[in-house]
Amino acid sequence: MKLDPTSLKRLTYAKYLYLGAADGLRSTHPLTAAKALLRVHDAVEMFQLVVLEAVGASGKFEFMNFWEQVKVKTSREPPYKDRMGQLNHVRVGFKHKGVLPDLSELRDLADIVLPFFSEVSREFLNVDLSTLSLAELIDDAEAQRHLSAAATLIDAQNYDEAVVEAAKAFYVVATKDSPRTPWGPHGSDFFDLDTSAHGHTHLSLRASLSNVDGVAGLVRAIDDRMEALYDQILRQARLLEMLTWKIDLKRYGRFSHFIPYVSRTGDGKFHVQKRMGVRRPITARDARFCFHFVVDTALIIQRQSHELPDLYGSQRIKPAAAGAKFYTLDNKGAASETDQIPETEELEGLYGAVYGVGDCWVVIWKGVRGWVKTTEVIQLDVE
Repeated sequence: MKLDPTSLKRLTYAKYLYLGAADGLRSTHPLTAAKALLRVHDAVEMFQLVVLEAVGASGKFEFMNFWEQVKVKTSREPPYKDRMGQLNHVRVGFKHKGVLPDLSELRDLADIVLPFFSEVSREFLNVDLSTLSLAELIDDAEAQRHLSAAATLIDAQNYDEAVVEAAKAFYVVATKDSPRTPWGPHGSDFFDLDTSAHGHTHLSLRASLSNVDGVAGLVRAIDDRMEALYDQILRQARLLEMLTWKIDLKRYGRFSHFIPYVSRTGDGKFHVQKRMGVRRPITARDARFCFHFVVDTALIIQRQSHELPDLYGSQRIKPAAAGAKFYTLDNKGAASETDQIPETEELEGLYGAVYGVGDCWVVIWKGVRGWVKTTEVIQLDVE
């Protein structure tokens, strides 16, 4: 049996939902653990539906009927029926009866969901669940590479380097070269709760000026304070932008505590600087949290970006009835007509302006980059 790409992605989403909530099942706060239980239950249901479709089971879906439905089709019953029944019972008690779950019971149940996923995937889907990377849910290829590296490092118990890779992935997600991404390329220090790492002090202006000597010193002191004020305003603006994009600031505050400072030079090379101060060693839970925060943030931005109209992105166009002249640069660097694009063609174009052509669309035609005039094409309204 070979799953189609859509089913594999749904399986990855089920894994994503579970792993994002797994630590919550071990929380010492009853409501936090109960909320995690609901998300884990959703993950199990999504997983069950993928399996039922794969084995060709039919009929009304009910959580506890899964085992019988699979057995009817395969003559084999999946494992963990009793334990998963216990999970379902606790979930029904909380969601429908308002009974907060027993924390020790939830911690015990937290350890059986992933083995259930893994064994059922291997036996009934012929899929190794460990090969399904959550990074593949992210559209950006570079962020995907850093997240994949982070996941590999977590498996190897190299948590410090895993967090570094997560920080790089976040930098890519947050500073992607697009007019509709939320933050500019100013490093990963958008909302840092550790103010000791900054060069600017928080002394009052009066205290700062008390040791100033002469006009030059006064100018330097005022300049320093203006720079500090600018820094604070910029950080507040970024904070507001994060709220606009529905980023969980409380989680980001925790994330920023673990990650190093990350910046990038024009050659594309990352530069990593450790935070100042004494910090405890990074744990597996810390690294998993950082990994999942970046995945969550990337998916939030990804979803909202798809919902926004893009004034600057590529657009489907086609030549008008008479066709469209195709312009390229000649050996003198001037735009000249080199071909005629028939009206039957559809192209991807970026809107712009070129000297000698005027308002135009930048297109690729027969493998060559060139331009067509806006007056000679029709912009297609494609959802």
